[in-house]
Amino acid sequence: MGRSEGEDESWCIFETPSPGLSNAGQTCYLDIAPKPQVSVSSGWYASEVTVELLPQTAEDLIVRYTTNGDQPSTQSPAFPPNGLVLEETSSLTLKAWSANNDLLPSEIQDEIFIVDEFTPDLPTFSIFTDDHHLWDWNTGIYVFGPNAEDEYPHFGSNFWQPWSRPSRLMFFDETGTIQARETFDLEIHGGWSRAEPQRSFRLDFKNEYSGDFEWPLFSASPEVASFNNFNLRNGGQHSWATKFQDGLISTLANETHNFASAWQPAHLYLNGAYWGLYAAREKTDEHFIADHFGTDKDEVDLVGPFAVLSGSDAELYAAASLIQSTPTSSPSFFSTFAERFDVENYMDYFIFETYIQNTDWMGIAWGLNNVKTFRAGPEHPWRYLLYDTDASFGFFGASIWNNFIDYARNPGYPNIHSNLFDRVLNNTEFRLRFINRYADLVNTVFQPTEFNPRAAEAKNLIDDAMDHHIQRWDSPGSVATWLNAINAMTSHNSNRIGTSRQHLMDSFNLPESHECTLDAFPPTAGHVRINTIEPGPLPWEGVYFEQCPIEIEAISADGWMFDRWDVNSHVESGDMDAYLKTNEVALHSNDLYRARFEPCPEDATASISEAASGLEVVTTNVPYVDSIAWHLDGTWVGNGLTWWPSVGGSYMAVLYFDGCVAQTEPLFTDGMGIELAENSAPLIAPNPASERIWVSMDRPGSLEVFNALGQSVCTRTAFAQTNGLEMQIDVSQWPEGIYFMHSGPFVQKFIVRH
Repeated sequence: MGRSEGEDESWCIFETPSPGLSNAGQTCYLDIAPKPQVSVSSGWYASEVTVELLPQTAEDLIVRYTTNGDQPSTQSPAFPPNGLVLEETSSLTLKAWSANNDLLPSEIQDEIFIVDEFTPDLPTFSIFTDDHHLWDWNTGIYVFGPNAEDEYPHFGSNFWQPWSRPSRLMFFDETGTIQARETFDLEIHGGWSRAEPQRSFRLDFKNEYSGDFEWPLFSASPEVASFNNFNLRNGGQHSWATKFQDGLISTLANETHNFASAWQPAHLYLNGAYWGLYAAREKTDEHFIADHFGTDKDEVDLVGPFAVLSGSDAELYAAASLIQSTPTSSPSFFSTFAERFDVENYMDYFIFETYIQNTDWMGIAWGLNNVKTFRAGPEHPWRYLLYDTDASFGFFGASIWNNFIDYARNPGYPNIHSNLFDRVLNNTEFRLRFINRYADLVNTVFQPTEFNPRAAEAKNLIDDAMDHHIQRWDSPGSVATWLNAINAMTSHNSNRIGTSRQHLMDSFNLPESHECTLDAFPPTAGHVRINTIEPGPLPWEGVYFEQCPIEIEAISADGWMFDRWDVNSHVESGDMDAYLKTNEVALHSNDLYRARFEPCPEDATASISEAASGLEVVTTNVPYVDSIAWHLDGTWVGNGLTWWPSVGGSYMAVLYFDGCVAQTEPLFTDGMGIELAENSAPLIAPNPASERIWVSMDRPGSLEVFNALGQSVCTRTAFAQTNGLEMQIDVSQWPEGIYFMHSGPFVQKFIVRH
């Protein structure tokens, strides 16, 4: 805004700012013309639609329009006074000018009318952009341009340039309701799939335009409802095959400890033309990480295969260097690794990539590619980000017999990631965990009984859209070709089960595999955990390995408690205790592990008594106690075997043992006049332990350790040392299993393994 030359009173709006200079020669506009409004809403119509201007738009305004995405100019046709009849699908871009030239031209208004076409049940994006942004031979982002190479993927083409063009967007949800209108920067996205006729797009939403895209685009992560950017992906190298392999793998991966972008299939219209089926995907950058971990994007360290993408890689290389220099046989090796990397994420990432046999990864077939690692912030561990798995399940020629565990340890192009992977697998603790977790995932996620229905879900989601997509692009060539590609993917997975197990045995010199059958009786009384999974329905069968002990645990349903394991060959051989809920079992044969449960005792009672140590619980017919929750005047105040009533009131204790509960009658006390000091739970290390544990406490106090049967096995009192309150407990002679350390209101679980 400013004043016209020679004017001291009135204000004007000018098209071009001229700070510090005269506004002479510029038109003085009194206001901005309102955006044109039309009589019908954008959307789907069974037959021709007549579009008219609303009266408040037409008065004293000249409205001009285009139907190719261009911003209207004074040379564009004027909107017909009797309306515009659209007999086929068309975009419509409108702009208003003042007939008296006293108003600044309006903002653009985009609409799309989809006439006599299918009505989708997927979200739909409609992109509007000036025609030359796409198709100009020298500057258009979609075309080959003057510098394209002849051979695929046509490096040098315009679509390989990092160009972006201002564009506009309308977004419809799966019901056809308009949920967003945005202005953004449009780019071509992808690797070699840029060379496909249907190219992928990147949408960057910036504050200089309309800001973030505001809508929960991905049902898998509804908590993320604001996006700085995302991609519309053509299916990558699967654009002519399944269209969804990478989306399916990412969806399955996100149900483990992996981290991958969500997948949402959608339709796209480009300047009014149907542009086919796409998949909205979160762009795997610092915004994506910050959104999911609740951190600041400026704190994210994100390292790609070729360069630092955000923050720094200094701490990554420092961590890798320390791990490489620590002997793998050192007792501190695993903790050194676990303090710097998310172990669960690390294992699941390498399990997924090696199981699916991703050829375009880890420098296996060519240079390092498709590897990203990140820290969500300085206090976070390093994690891996799984993405671009198009070249998996044999799609780039990998045989089910190719051992990708060995390939990832010793790729054709060694790198920091392959070197580190090879290193950690030489540590016994990590290796055993890795093998068991690999077996867990092969026995669940990748089993055809689980994998095939998930593939069918993805197929069914886009089934109705594929006819229309194929008519537009002839890629895949037919619905039959598409179905064959899906069948090839699921068949490769089915055939991969056996070879993946063989590769584990080959890579780690495992002598034999064994079938483990899990069951429970009565069937509804509980279930069984094996290693990291709680599979079902029971009975359930999985394959595990000799020289890699499994951990099984009987888990009671509410109202039931563990009784015993049925006698099997491992009980008979002494490798399993039939009366321990949790066992670590060294396998030597196929076996059935059936947990038996019994109803909770009806005559179990508990009452509170006052003692010198505070409030205690006295029980009858309670075989053991897992934990005790203390309540004051109906509000939970903490857990512990005893409780110090520093505040007067009505105290009640709730005892938990397996799936059973016993509750005391309330006991009123006026308090014992001693305020509880603020304290933290004891710290136990290492966990699991084999020889001894160190227990650190921040204040003097006693502790008691119970085994899984609720039997007290150790009682100690912390004592002061120069480095704080700590003690050492020898566990070398303790039976393997789970133990519970009680200290004040805290209960800490730890594991003893030999």
